[in-house]
Amino acid sequence: MVTPHDPISLGVIYDDKGKQGLCNLAGRMMLKFYSDVSASTDNHWSTSSEYSEFGEMQSMVRVNTVDPGIPMGTIFSAVSSLWWPASPNEIFELLQNY
Repeated sequence: MVTPHDPISLGVIYDDKGKQGLCNLAGRMMLKFYSDVSASTDNHWSTSSEYSEFGEMQSMVRVNTVDPGIPMGTIFSAVSSLWWPASPNEIFELLQNY
């Protein structure tokens, strides 16, 4: 038997202000991630061999002490890549349909 759940307790955001705030947060997180990924060579990425069967995984840990736009403390970033035997157009069309 399925019991109904309170949408608010499940994390559903109803009002436009809440949705806009969540979109702003996601945008700031993506911009910060992109700036970390494309940072200078002073930021060293380490490669993990634990996940080699899924492709290469790289991680970086840094400490924020000066950027007022993000919380002070340790920041962990991780990236992974995979290769699909398909053209970029096929992958774009696949992702566009989802």
